[in-house]
Amino acid sequence: MGIIFSKPGCAKCDWLKQNADLTDIDVHELTPDNTTALAELAWHEAVSLTETSLPILVLDDGTKITGALNIRNILSKHH
Repeated sequence: MGIIFSKPGCAKCDWLKQNADLTDIDVHELTPDNTTALAELAWHEAVSLTETSLPILVLDDGTKITGALNIRNILSKHH
């Protein structure tokens, strides 16, 4: 279904992980040593979004959704 990009210490990211069904979602933690997650973020052209908003959901069709509540609402419609 998609990928969620989050980072350690992000309150909104932690809230989403605790309050949304992430069964069909890959969660990538953005840390300096996680080059795979950083490369995936760049491939989806979402690097600039991290400057203003996390978490980020990238759907299979390339749609990018930001904000924990927005992401939870989208996920709840798909489950």
